[in-house]
Amino acid sequence: MRLQILQSALEIFSVRLICWKRQKSLQVLPCSYFHVLSSSLWASGSQGWPLKSFPGKQELLTKAMSLAQRVSGTFHASLCAEAKILSNEHKSLSELMQCHISSKQYESHVGEVLSIRKLLDAHFRIKSAKYELEPELHIDPTLCIDRISKNQVSGGTLVYVWYLWKLHSLEIFECLDTLERLDFIRCEGTVKLCFSYFGVRLRHDLSVTCLLLNPDAAWVRNVDKRFMLRHRNVVTLDARHFASAARKYWHQELLSVGLRVLEALHALYKCSLVNPLSKYYQKCVSNLHFDITKFVESNSLDIKKDDTRKLQNFLQLSTKYFEIVFPFDPRVCIRRYISLRESELPRIY
Repeated sequence: MRLQILQSALEIFSVRLICWKRQKSLQVLPCSYFHVLSSSLWASGSQGWPLKSFPGKQELLTKAMSLAQRVSGTFHASLCAEAKILSNEHKSLSELMQCHISSKQYESHVGEVLSIRKLLDAHFRIKSAKYELEPELHIDPTLCIDRISKNQVSGGTLVYVWYLWKLHSLEIFECLDTLERLDFIRCEGTVKLCFSYFGVRLRHDLSVTCLLLNPDAAWVRNVDKRFMLRHRNVVTLDARHFASAARKYWHQELLSVGLRVLEALHALYKCSLVNPLSKYYQKCVSNLHFDITKFVESNSLDIKKDDTRKLQNFLQLSTKYFEIVFPFDPRVCIRRYISLRESELPRIY
């Protein structure tokens, strides 16, 4: 019994030590940067997206970059990549893609997530008629990056950026799950992302307790107020309760983004019926409706009735795939079946 208690105590201590070490790596970030990120995402009345502007934002970013230069060249480059995304300046598709490439190069997970989200928004703003027509739905990463870098969008670039968002979302869910269980050993970069994105810092006493930089942030509404400890102007929260609340918020974010992707794909599908695009393209779009709908359904909590109806409508649309692959004429059916077997839908995940 004593041995079990000792092992349990050592496990708890090791987890707290890991948390503390990762927190130390965040301390080199200038306070001005945290203020900009937190205020951009969680300003009063904000739901976390889109990023908000406020007076003095650019000056604070400039100050943060100047301070980062004293740490190291790599750290400065990483913060510059994030600062470009956080700034109020409008950015083209090619500039957003360059921000994403730089963020990935310098391992800035916050920069990656923000740039991907902005790339998705850029796709949503463009009408389906302005998308590049393609006989097949190409989702090759190199081709998609090249096309976006030329300020062009297509069904393939939309799905490519969605896959990037999906991958990061899954990493965030995994990180929050392990944080809630207090057994996380890996996903260091994602831990930094979660703490930075939601405006959370760990206390300096090796306890797994979070300090909330903005207690009025929208995601905090998912926290039972009994678990929030207030001492003067300081609000703390157990890491497990933070993870639970952050997960609920990200489930809703995933649902919101997923529905918009499905709406954009639906518009492209209708265009494909008017334009002389291949049946294979229509099949791919219909199949994607099914894949994305099921993924969003399985990773969403407390879906509202209206959103459930939308997902069911998109799921029904995916049945069009069977009408394309299995038409009434059996000769056409055989030809299309052979064609589809020879060219499967590309995957990047």
